[in-house]
Amino acid sequence: MYRNQGAFMKPSISIICLLTGWLGLQPAWSVESPPRPPQPVAKAAGTGNQVILAALDDLPLEEMWGTSNVGTAATPAVRDPLEKVNRVVHEFNDVVFSYVLKPVVKGYAAVIPPGGREAVSNFFDNLAMPIHASNALAQGKGKQSAIEVGRFVINTTLGVGGIFDVAGENFHLVGKREDLGQTLGYYGVGEGIYLVLPFFGPSSARDAVGKVGDSFLDPINYVTDNFEQAAAIHAFEMANTFSFRIQEYEDLKAMSLDHYLAVRDAYIKYRREKIAQ
Repeated sequence: MYRNQGAFMKPSISIICLLTGWLGLQPAWSVESPPRPPQPVAKAAGTGNQVILAALDDLPLEEMWGTSNVGTAATPAVRDPLEKVNRVVHEFNDVVFSYVLKPVVKGYAAVIPPGGREAVSNFFDNLAMPIHASNALAQGKGKQSAIEVGRFVINTTLGVGGIFDVAGENFHLVGKREDLGQTLGYYGVGEGIYLVLPFFGPSSARDAVGKVGDSFLDPINYVTDNFEQAAAIHAFEMANTFSFRIQEYEDLKAMSLDHYLAVRDAYIKYRREKIAQ
Protein backbone atom coordinates (compact mmCIF):
# COMPACT_ATOMS: atom_id res chain seq x y z
CA MET A 1 0.00 0.00 0.00
CA TYR A 2 1.18 3.52 -0.57
CA ARG A 3 2.17 5.48 2.48
CA ASN A 4 0.08 8.56 1.86
CA GLN A 5 -2.54 9.95 -0.42
CA GLY A 6 -0.05 11.52 -2.81
CA ALA A 7 2.05 8.42 -3.19
CA PHE A 8 0.12 7.17 -6.19
CA MET A 9 2.23 9.59 -8.20
CA LYS A 10 5.44 7.68 -7.50
CA PRO A 11 5.17 5.18 -10.36
CA SER A 12 4.71 8.10 -12.70
CA ILE A 13 7.97 9.87 -11.86
CA SER A 14 9.63 8.67 -15.03
CA ILE A 15 6.58 9.78 -17.02
CA ILE A 16 6.85 13.26 -15.56
CA CYS A 17 10.60 13.25 -16.14
CA LEU A 18 9.98 12.29 -19.74
CA LEU A 19 7.65 15.25 -20.24
CA THR A 20 9.57 17.85 -18.27
CA GLY A 21 13.17 16.84 -18.96
CA TRP A 22 14.82 16.07 -15.63
CA LEU A 23 17.30 13.41 -16.59
CA GLY A 24 20.67 13.31 -18.33
CA LEU A 25 21.51 12.69 -21.97
CA GLN A 26 21.51 9.22 -23.45
CA PRO A 27 25.01 7.96 -24.31
CA ALA A 28 26.02 7.63 -27.96
CA TRP A 29 27.60 4.64 -29.64
CA SER A 30 29.87 4.24 -32.64
CA VAL A 31 28.25 4.41 -36.06
CA GLU A 32 29.08 2.52 -39.25
CA SER A 33 26.60 4.02 -41.69
CA PRO A 34 27.98 6.89 -43.84
CA PRO A 35 26.79 10.36 -42.84
CA ARG A 36 25.10 12.69 -45.28
CA PRO A 37 25.44 16.49 -45.56
CA PRO A 38 23.73 18.49 -42.80
CA GLN A 39 20.11 19.41 -43.35
CA PRO A 40 18.76 22.89 -42.58
CA VAL A 41 17.49 23.20 -39.05
CA ALA A 42 14.02 24.59 -38.52
CA LYS A 43 13.42 27.32 -36.00
CA ALA A 44 10.97 26.26 -33.31
CA ALA A 45 9.11 28.25 -30.73
CA GLY A 46 8.30 27.15 -27.21
CA THR A 47 9.93 24.44 -25.17
CA GLY A 48 11.32 21.25 -26.68
CA ASN A 49 8.42 19.25 -25.30
CA GLN A 50 5.83 21.66 -26.72
CA VAL A 51 7.46 21.45 -30.14
CA ILE A 52 7.52 17.64 -30.11
CA LEU A 53 3.91 17.34 -28.92
CA ALA A 54 2.72 19.80 -31.56
CA ALA A 55 4.56 17.89 -34.27
CA LEU A 56 3.12 14.59 -33.08
CA ASP A 57 -0.39 16.06 -33.20
CA ASP A 58 0.09 16.80 -36.90
CA LEU A 59 1.55 13.38 -37.70
CA PRO A 60 -0.83 10.77 -39.17
CA LEU A 61 -1.23 7.75 -36.91
CA GLU A 62 0.00 5.36 -39.58
CA GLU A 63 3.30 7.29 -39.67
CA MET A 64 3.91 6.70 -35.95
CA TRP A 65 4.21 2.91 -35.92
CA GLY A 66 5.52 0.20 -38.20
CA THR A 67 6.00 -3.53 -38.14
CA SER A 68 8.85 -5.15 -36.25
CA ASN A 69 12.32 -4.60 -37.69
CA VAL A 70 13.67 -7.89 -36.33
CA GLY A 71 14.22 -10.76 -38.72
CA THR A 72 13.88 -8.80 -41.99
CA ALA A 73 16.25 -9.59 -44.83
CA ALA A 74 17.22 -5.99 -45.43
CA THR A 75 17.88 -3.34 -42.82
CA PRO A 76 14.82 -1.07 -42.71
CA ALA A 77 15.35 2.63 -43.20
CA VAL A 78 15.06 4.85 -40.16
CA ARG A 79 11.68 6.58 -40.14
CA ASP A 80 12.29 10.20 -39.19
CA PRO A 81 9.33 12.37 -40.31
CA LEU A 82 10.04 14.78 -37.44
CA GLU A 83 13.65 15.36 -38.47
CA LYS A 84 13.43 19.17 -38.44
CA VAL A 85 12.02 19.18 -34.91
CA ASN A 86 14.38 16.43 -33.79
CA ARG A 87 17.35 18.46 -35.00
CA VAL A 88 16.29 21.45 -32.93
CA VAL A 89 16.00 19.29 -29.81
CA HIS A 90 19.29 17.56 -30.66
CA GLU A 91 21.08 20.90 -30.81
CA PHE A 92 19.49 21.93 -27.50
CA ASN A 93 20.68 18.68 -25.89
CA ASP A 94 24.17 19.21 -27.28
CA VAL A 95 24.34 22.68 -25.71
CA VAL A 96 23.19 21.25 -22.38
CA PHE A 97 25.83 18.54 -22.66
CA SER A 98 28.65 20.91 -23.59
CA TYR A 99 27.99 23.70 -21.11
CA VAL A 100 26.17 22.04 -18.21
CA LEU A 101 26.46 18.27 -18.07
CA LYS A 102 30.06 17.83 -19.23
CA PRO A 103 31.65 20.23 -16.71
CA VAL A 104 29.64 18.70 -13.86
CA VAL A 105 30.38 15.12 -14.86
CA LYS A 106 34.08 15.85 -15.42
CA GLY A 107 34.28 17.37 -11.95
CA TYR A 108 32.51 14.36 -10.51
CA ALA A 109 34.86 11.97 -12.33
CA ALA A 110 37.88 13.89 -11.06
CA VAL A 111 36.75 13.41 -7.46
CA ILE A 112 35.37 9.87 -7.65
CA PRO A 113 37.80 7.27 -9.08
CA PRO A 114 36.62 4.75 -11.71
CA GLY A 115 36.26 2.00 -9.09
CA GLY A 116 33.90 4.14 -7.04
CA ARG A 117 31.82 5.08 -10.05
CA GLU A 118 31.65 1.45 -11.14
CA ALA A 119 30.35 0.56 -7.69
CA VAL A 120 27.61 3.16 -8.12
CA SER A 121 26.71 1.67 -11.51
CA ASN A 122 26.59 -1.81 -9.97
CA PHE A 123 24.26 -0.58 -7.23
CA PHE A 124 21.74 0.95 -9.63
CA ASP A 125 21.95 -2.03 -11.99
CA ASN A 126 21.22 -4.36 -9.08
CA LEU A 127 18.31 -2.17 -8.00
CA ALA A 128 16.76 -2.42 -11.47
CA MET A 129 16.35 -6.20 -11.20
CA PRO A 130 12.50 -6.07 -11.37
CA ILE A 131 12.73 -4.38 -14.79
CA HIS A 132 15.33 -6.77 -16.16
CA ALA A 133 13.84 -9.97 -14.75
CA SER A 134 10.22 -9.25 -15.67
CA ASN A 135 11.05 -8.27 -19.25
CA ALA A 136 13.26 -11.33 -19.71
CA LEU A 137 10.39 -13.49 -18.47
CA ALA A 138 7.90 -11.68 -20.72
CA GLN A 139 10.09 -12.58 -23.71
CA GLY A 140 10.08 -16.26 -22.74
CA LYS A 141 13.66 -16.13 -21.47
CA GLY A 142 12.98 -18.01 -18.26
CA LYS A 143 16.63 -18.91 -17.66
CA GLN A 144 17.75 -15.29 -18.05
CA SER A 145 14.97 -14.12 -15.75
CA ALA A 146 16.18 -16.59 -13.10
CA ILE A 147 19.74 -15.34 -13.62
CA GLU A 148 18.61 -11.76 -12.98
CA VAL A 149 16.94 -12.80 -9.72
CA GLY A 150 19.97 -14.85 -8.74
CA ARG A 151 22.26 -11.92 -9.44
CA PHE A 152 20.12 -9.72 -7.23
CA VAL A 153 20.20 -12.16 -4.30
CA ILE A 154 23.96 -12.75 -4.55
CA ASN A 155 24.97 -9.15 -5.15
CA THR A 156 22.64 -7.77 -2.49
CA THR A 157 24.10 -10.12 0.13
CA LEU A 158 27.67 -11.00 -0.83
CA GLY A 159 28.07 -7.86 -2.93
CA VAL A 160 27.31 -5.47 -0.05
CA GLY A 161 24.00 -4.11 -1.29
CA GLY A 162 24.93 -4.54 -4.93
CA ILE A 163 28.04 -2.34 -5.12
CA PHE A 164 30.15 -5.37 -6.10
CA ASP A 165 29.21 -7.67 -8.98
CA VAL A 166 30.00 -10.90 -7.15
CA ALA A 167 27.45 -12.83 -9.23
CA GLY A 168 29.18 -11.94 -12.47
CA GLU A 169 32.78 -12.18 -11.37
CA ASN A 170 32.57 -15.28 -9.17
CA PHE A 171 29.47 -17.14 -10.36
CA HIS A 172 29.54 -16.15 -14.05
CA LEU A 173 25.93 -14.95 -13.96
CA VAL A 174 25.74 -12.22 -16.59
CA GLY A 175 22.88 -9.73 -16.66
CA LYS A 176 21.24 -8.71 -19.95
CA ARG A 177 19.40 -5.50 -18.97
CA GLU A 178 16.17 -6.32 -20.78
CA ASP A 179 13.62 -3.51 -20.96
CA LEU A 180 10.05 -3.03 -22.14
CA GLY A 181 11.14 -1.48 -25.44
CA GLN A 182 12.96 -4.74 -26.22
CA THR A 183 9.97 -6.78 -25.10
CA LEU A 184 7.63 -4.84 -27.40
CA GLY A 185 10.06 -5.37 -30.27
CA TYR A 186 10.25 -9.08 -29.46
CA TYR A 187 6.49 -9.32 -29.98
CA GLY A 188 6.58 -7.52 -33.30
CA VAL A 189 5.93 -3.91 -32.34
CA GLY A 190 7.83 -1.71 -34.78
CA GLU A 191 10.19 0.93 -33.46
CA GLY A 192 7.99 3.59 -35.01
CA ILE A 193 9.34 7.05 -35.67
CA TYR A 194 12.66 8.28 -34.37
CA LEU A 195 12.41 10.82 -31.56
CA VAL A 196 14.90 13.10 -29.83
CA LEU A 197 13.66 13.86 -26.34
CA PRO A 198 14.77 16.95 -24.40
CA PHE A 199 17.54 15.90 -21.98
CA PHE A 200 16.90 12.20 -22.67
CA GLY A 201 18.40 12.25 -26.14
CA PRO A 202 17.76 9.62 -28.86
CA SER A 203 14.71 7.38 -28.61
CA SER A 204 11.87 5.99 -30.70
CA ALA A 205 8.11 5.85 -30.32
CA ARG A 206 8.37 2.26 -29.04
CA ASP A 207 11.23 2.98 -26.62
CA ALA A 208 9.49 6.08 -25.25
CA VAL A 209 6.44 3.96 -24.42
CA GLY A 210 8.77 1.35 -22.94
CA LYS A 211 10.38 3.90 -20.61
CA VAL A 212 6.97 4.80 -19.24
CA GLY A 213 6.05 1.16 -18.66
CA ASP A 214 9.37 0.35 -17.00
CA SER A 215 8.90 3.25 -14.59
CA PHE A 216 6.19 1.24 -12.81
CA LEU A 217 8.78 -1.45 -11.99
CA ASP A 218 11.56 0.93 -10.96
CA PRO A 219 12.11 0.67 -7.18
CA ILE A 220 13.52 4.21 -7.08
CA ASN A 221 10.05 5.54 -7.84
CA TYR A 222 8.76 3.85 -4.69
CA VAL A 223 11.43 4.71 -2.12
CA THR A 224 10.34 8.31 -1.66
CA ASP A 225 7.13 10.32 -1.87
CA ASN A 226 9.12 13.38 -2.91
CA PHE A 227 9.33 13.94 -6.66
CA GLU A 228 12.41 16.15 -6.43
CA GLN A 229 14.30 13.52 -4.43
CA ALA A 230 13.45 10.74 -6.87
CA ALA A 231 14.37 12.94 -9.85
CA ALA A 232 17.69 13.80 -8.20
CA ILE A 233 18.45 10.08 -7.71
CA HIS A 234 17.71 9.37 -11.37
CA ALA A 235 19.81 12.36 -12.45
CA PHE A 236 22.72 11.17 -10.32
CA GLU A 237 22.47 7.69 -11.84
CA MET A 238 22.53 9.11 -15.36
CA ALA A 239 25.44 11.44 -14.59
CA ASN A 240 27.43 8.54 -13.13
CA THR A 241 26.76 6.45 -16.25
CA PHE A 242 27.72 9.30 -18.55
CA SER A 243 31.00 9.83 -16.68
CA PHE A 244 32.28 6.70 -18.45
CA ARG A 245 31.07 7.82 -21.89
CA ILE A 246 32.00 11.45 -22.30
CA GLN A 247 34.86 10.59 -24.63
CA GLU A 248 32.63 8.34 -26.75
CA TYR A 249 30.23 11.22 -27.30
CA GLU A 250 32.99 13.69 -28.14
CA ASP A 251 34.73 11.23 -30.49
CA LEU A 252 31.51 10.56 -32.37
CA LYS A 253 30.90 14.28 -32.69
CA ALA A 254 34.43 14.91 -33.97
CA MET A 255 34.36 12.06 -36.51
CA SER A 256 30.92 12.68 -38.01
CA LEU A 257 30.07 15.17 -40.73
CA ASP A 258 26.51 15.29 -39.38
CA HIS A 259 26.38 14.64 -35.64
CA TYR A 260 22.59 14.32 -35.63
CA LEU A 261 22.61 11.51 -38.20
CA ALA A 262 25.55 9.79 -36.52
CA VAL A 263 23.76 9.66 -33.16
CA ARG A 264 20.46 8.65 -34.76
CA ASP A 265 21.92 5.80 -36.80
CA ALA A 266 24.06 4.57 -33.92
CA TYR A 267 21.10 4.51 -31.54
CA ILE A 268 18.80 2.67 -33.96
CA LYS A 269 21.53 0.16 -34.80
CA TYR A 270 22.21 -0.46 -31.10
CA ARG A 271 18.53 -0.98 -30.25
CA ARG A 272 17.91 -3.30 -33.21
CA GLU A 273 20.87 -5.43 -32.16
CA LYS A 274 19.61 -5.58 -28.57
CA ILE A 275 16.17 -6.80 -29.69
CA ALA A 276 17.68 -9.35 -32.07
CA GLN A 277 19.77 -10.97 -29.29
